[in-house]
Amino acid sequence: MTKTKKAGDGLERIGVDAATGKLKYKATITYRVNGERKWTTRNILADDKADALVQKNRIVESLKSRHGGVNPHETVSEAIEEWLATLRPATEYTYRSLIGKIQRPLGERVFSRLTTQEIIGVLDGIEGVNVANSVRRAVHSLCRWGKETGRLAANPVAETKQRVPKLTEEERLRLLKENPPKPRRALLPHELERFVSTLERDYPETYMVLMTQLLLGCRIGEAIALEWADIDMATGEVIIRNNRHRGRTGVPKGKKSRWNALSVGWRARLAIHREQMKAEGREGWEWLVFPGKPHHRRSTPYYRYETLLEHCRDVMRACGIKLAQRTQTHAMRHTLASISRLDNADFVAQRFLGVRSVASVPSTLQQALGHSHPAQTDHYTDVPNTHLVEHAERVAQRVLGGGGVFGGDRRPPEPKGCDETGT
Repeated sequence: MTKTKKAGDGLERIGVDAATGKLKYKATITYRVNGERKWTTRNILADDKADALVQKNRIVESLKSRHGGVNPHETVSEAIEEWLATLRPATEYTYRSLIGKIQRPLGERVFSRLTTQEIIGVLDGIEGVNVANSVRRAVHSLCRWGKETGRLAANPVAETKQRVPKLTEEERLRLLKENPPKPRRALLPHELERFVSTLERDYPETYMVLMTQLLLGCRIGEAIALEWADIDMATGEVIIRNNRHRGRTGVPKGKKSRWNALSVGWRARLAIHREQMKAEGREGWEWLVFPGKPHHRRSTPYYRYETLLEHCRDVMRACGIKLAQRTQTHAMRHTLASISRLDNADFVAQRFLGVRSVASVPSTLQQALGHSHPAQTDHYTDVPNTHLVEHAERVAQRVLGGGGVFGGDRRPPEPKGCDETGT
């Protein structure tokens, strides 16, 4: 095999591209920026050597303009190569095949003059909705980079929309069957009563942890990391400032503490619980509310999350309760949100009557859960269907008066122009 010699213009022919049939050149580019000599190599596809030299000169101008301004004559192909060079190898490999569907028809266009209509025209010619959407995401990333580097005044892809596949009636019904409604994340009132009584009977210590989590509306890691210094036993105020996650103790989610409170009755139960931990000589009983049982593999006094999860699943299985996966311990937080908001007037107005809340300050439940926006609290709420009928009766009594949906003896209004037979 004979080696080709490098020409004086810095171009070396290295073969022929199998896909396009064009000649492949390796360009060695040398340029200066602020008196400093720099060099790089690029692969160029060209019809002949003269075409390759023209492309090389454009690349030199583009490299110089990166440090001293933007090249107004930069083509789409040149911009794509500059953009791909900034990506990680794995990302570059994925985007290069997608961006090629834009580079082939628009490669010689000036990048700064790229329009939305041109991009839409190329996307419309791509077969397959998923492929078109993938190409759109790649071009969107390219144009976003062009805007950040000053090459584009605006992102032309921002005005385009993702393609939506047209479904037949049979496909739509099939998708409805394959995607049933999401399972519940909160316990219903009658399920909660059965769950609590079974948990207290079978696992008393886990009962104390989960009930404290339910009453505070905190996360399970925040309940495990709760300390006696965080609870004011006189007033009932509780500050949640620690969280236990994956074997480490840190700040709560959101990186901020929040206040809550416990009732007098539950503070008395916690005082009895502390005396029991003291009598058993548990490690950390002086400062930790829920110290775990001693174990030769444990190096910390915290209660194990795996133990809580195992006990919670056992009790739910025994009670016949089915919730969404991976929400067994977090169900206490969803349950508090659901039960607390069933009788909330603002929530009822938003969810059932279609009006917005008039409250201008965060609700008490929102503060207890530590949410920054009311929409997060609404997301946590699972309203059972059995309460919809009860709510309809309450609304009817307030709006129409009397009992029943139509207010006692009051009948629904008859349509005009009808006699007693309805004709």
